[in-house]
Amino acid sequence: TFPIGTTTVTWTATDAAGNTATGTQLVTVTDNEAPAIVCPSSITVNTDLGVCGASNTSLTPPTSTDNCGIASSTNDAPPFFSTGTTNVTWTVTDIHGNVATCSQAVTVVDNESPVIICSADVTVNNDPNLCSAATTLITPFASDNCGIASITNNAPGIFPVGTTTVTWTARDIIGNASTCTQLVTVVDVEVPTISCVSASLVADAGQCGTSSAALVTPATFDNCSVVSVTNNAPANLPVGTTTVTWTVTDASGNTATCAQTVTVTDNEVPVITCPSAMSINPDAGSCTASNVLLGTPVTNDNCGVASTLNNAPAIFPTGNTTVTWTVTDTHGNTATCSQVITVIDNIIPTITCPASVSVNADAGLCSASNVALGNPIATDNCTVVSVTNDAPPVFSVGSTTVTWTVTDGNGNTSSCGQTVTVTDNQRPSISCPSNISQNGCGSAVVNLGTPVTSDNCAVATLTNNAPSLFPIGVTSVLWIVTDVNGNSDSCVQVVTITSTVDTAVTRNNNTLTAHASGASYQWFNCSTNTNVSGATGQSYTPNATGSYAVIVTQGGCRDTSACFNVIVVGINNIELTGNIKVFPNPASEEIFIQLTGTIEGQSTVQLFDVEGRLVRDLSYENMSGTYTISLDNLESALYELRVVTAQGMWNTKVLKIK
Repeated sequence: TFPIGTTTVTWTATDAAGNTATGTQLVTVTDNEAPAIVCPSSITVNTDLGVCGASNTSLTPPTSTDNCGIASSTNDAPPFFSTGTTNVTWTVTDIHGNVATCSQAVTVVDNESPVIICSADVTVNNDPNLCSAATTLITPFASDNCGIASITNNAPGIFPVGTTTVTWTARDIIGNASTCTQLVTVVDVEVPTISCVSASLVADAGQCGTSSAALVTPATFDNCSVVSVTNNAPANLPVGTTTVTWTVTDASGNTATCAQTVTVTDNEVPVITCPSAMSINPDAGSCTASNVLLGTPVTNDNCGVASTLNNAPAIFPTGNTTVTWTVTDTHGNTATCSQVITVIDNIIPTITCPASVSVNADAGLCSASNVALGNPIATDNCTVVSVTNDAPPVFSVGSTTVTWTVTDGNGNTSSCGQTVTVTDNQRPSISCPSNISQNGCGSAVVNLGTPVTSDNCAVATLTNNAPSLFPIGVTSVLWIVTDVNGNSDSCVQVVTITSTVDTAVTRNNNTLTAHASGASYQWFNCSTNTNVSGATGQSYTPNATGSYAVIVTQGGCRDTSACFNVIVVGINNIELTGNIKVFPNPASEEIFIQLTGTIEGQSTVQLFDVEGRLVRDLSYENMSGTYTISLDNLESALYELRVVTAQGMWNTKVLKIK
């Protein structure tokens, strides 16, 4: 709550890195609410003895209140009150200069009767047969503290029979009267009568009272005549009950009084103007707003406001709440107005998506259905109305982002994304064409046919490793089908080309003998891919370790036999040509090839088993230093080690032991 006056508000903004900046705002609260004042009741005092007024009149201070505080309470009362009614204006000023006034009636009643001294009694004879007598009366002496207004008598022109008392009345300017009597024969002493009736009046509009002029004169009667009917009512009758005394005076100065109860009712309702409607946000993390500053209504009343209350709850729910303000004046009249407080929920709900989901495509399909997504975690300061997603019934292969959306009871929404990945792990199917067997003379063109393929998504490629010309013998053609998602499968189609040339070779120790007879022969070094010079006989015994085959020409066709490995050298740690050293030999896990110089160009290190199968094939560029050849996963047996270079081939036997 801001106090009256000017307050400097410092605003501080802090970014995500903790940097801050400040600004100031001046908030000025002005007190324009006038204080409330209730004057003391009207008072009536008598004039000072022998004086036409009253001094030293004691006035009771008014009752006053203010929302901030009273600074002063003053009045304009004179030091000396003249007879009659004087309205004293009381002024109350609060500490911020707002003022309010009220009026107090001070009535000075001159109840000091004038002095009158009648002349001596007059005795006159009555006029015959009349109830009166004609006579001349001497005016009595009269004086008064305020002044004599009149000296009268009730002497008739004709005095009735008997003793008539002539009443001389001296009236001062206030209306007080004194009488003296002269006996003139028989004086009329019959007092008049007066009958008062209670009166109910309503306060004048905008006033806390009504004029006494509204009073109706009561009924009176006298045997002779009524001279006057007066009352002591103030000029302004205040709200509430006032007793008014009526006085009737007959011609002889006889008087009578009655009391009239006059009730003035204040039925004018106070005026109230509510503060403006307000729209606010709920408290952080809450669905309600508390400590709401409603403001203050503007109120006014002809007599005075007693209280201003409202039915506002301590905590306002979201939506519209109508606050009823009720003002009550000092006489119980009430008025109301309404102020609408709207709490707007602008806090969005929170949502945390389930973890990403990875599933495989349904069998035979390029998609997945019935995917269990899990449930997000959704919260809101008020209430969560719905949690929805845009997931399709069937997820295609690949990644799909599912958007989850949470909606609260006030229409605020928030969303998050969940990734659903469908993986195609189904290999395509492939069925190779039938195996093919046909005759050929050296090489042949073969029509392979086309495999039958299918895939749950789609086939991307179909390849094979078939040569353009098939050599004599058995060739396995590997067909590979690959789908659009990279899955692959294969099948093997066997193509057998039967040569019309007999290429069988018989081996006896290191001597190789071609089976075909009556043919031309050329022995071939498979290791160096060169013909063996001069080796054209049906049999050939190599003098160096290597792999050898025979080219047989017969009946206009030529074909080459399989290569046969021939090992000529024994087992030991040896130096080859002074440049290469192999150790240890025998070996259990690995052997080392150590070069004392450099072999220029590309070199190949190969290891063959006793059946001639290649079990190690390593290539090096510009060999020098030491190289390690692993013997892991090899059976304990005798192997041939070859080092093939551009300058020639070196070989040795290596024994693998446990």
